[in-house]
Amino acid sequence: MNPEHSSRYVLFLSAWYPHRDDFTFGIFVQRHAKDLAGQGIRVIVAWVFSGVNGIVEPEFSCERNGFLTEYCLYYPSRMETGIVGTVFRTSDYLIHYSSLIQQIMQTEGKPARVVLNVAMRAGLLALWLKYTRGVPFILIEHWSGYLPEDGRYHGKWLRKATELVFKEADGVMTVSKQMRDNMVSRHGLAMKRHAILPNSVDVDIFSYIPENQLIESPFFYHVSNFVHEKNVLALVAVFEQCWNEGMQYRLILSGDGPDATTVKNRYIHRIEEGKLQLTGRLTPEKIASYMQQATAFVLFSLFEGLPCVMLEAWCTGLPVIAPATGGIPEVLNSDNGILLPTNDGEALYKAVWAIDRGALTFDRLQIHTQAKAKYASSSVGQTLFNFLQLNNE
Repeated sequence: MNPEHSSRYVLFLSAWYPHRDDFTFGIFVQRHAKDLAGQGIRVIVAWVFSGVNGIVEPEFSCERNGFLTEYCLYYPSRMETGIVGTVFRTSDYLIHYSSLIQQIMQTEGKPARVVLNVAMRAGLLALWLKYTRGVPFILIEHWSGYLPEDGRYHGKWLRKATELVFKEADGVMTVSKQMRDNMVSRHGLAMKRHAILPNSVDVDIFSYIPENQLIESPFFYHVSNFVHEKNVLALVAVFEQCWNEGMQYRLILSGDGPDATTVKNRYIHRIEEGKLQLTGRLTPEKIASYMQQATAFVLFSLFEGLPCVMLEAWCTGLPVIAPATGGIPEVLNSDNGILLPTNDGEALYKAVWAIDRGALTFDRLQIHTQAKAKYASSSVGQTLFNFLQLNNE
């Protein structure tokens, strides 16, 4: 059969996607692809990346799992710096990405829709497909650069290209109303249609197991990539104050990143006495196990979108302490956690002590039930399916 007349599919183009050096990189994009495939829609992911260690010539992979197919192309990174390096890297990116897309269309046929994840730079390929092949696209925007706390959305070329992507997209989905409002009111980005699409959770892994809560040494839990905006150093400093005042609860940190070594060196005495534990990067199954055992999950980020780890914690029934930044205030309330002013150490201190002393308790089964209804793959996949208007074909 001619590929043009073969079974239609939705093509995912993304700025981020999990890869062999980091299975968490853009995992929320992969989950959305799986969510849509779970609706019985053929989904094909095309992704190119130059950041994998040890790549000296292009490497191609294709993995098929039911309705989901993932095409990945790794290629060597450029060493040039400055404007010359930027031009070369952009050229390499577009050449490799367009080549991969053409290869997919020769094998799979023409896509019915494109789902673009993050406007730049993959949006240039979505525009190319729309202009040359008539393939419509929607945009799911995850990037925090539009937020004033981040501030990376600047530069004439970036703004003009992004404005064109938003103008040509059939619709835009964001993880929060706050992100949408920043795009529209602060930056004047146009949207033909808009809907909220939360990050999704694998509820088979992040499940509610009440018997796992029966542990002798209670603890708070945190997961992140230890970058500046996660504010981990300030988080641990608050716990250090609590420990100095006699708090017995432990703090377990999972993940790895720039601030992890500083935490280890600065609080080695707490690690040695068992109050502080750093696990390093863990599998989702192991993270879920810690969440099922913890007393509360804690975030202290300077800015966020809609953190996947927060939703995962809720699906295990775990209450969350988190700052009022990004989309967090839209979903966190007194039934499922404690909302803090951003970067307010005193507020975090009071919240930690309130839980330690039993002044605040939560219905963990209710937290799990409500989160599962909102963030399970089936629910999020249905929302994405409806927005794509695939039932109109």
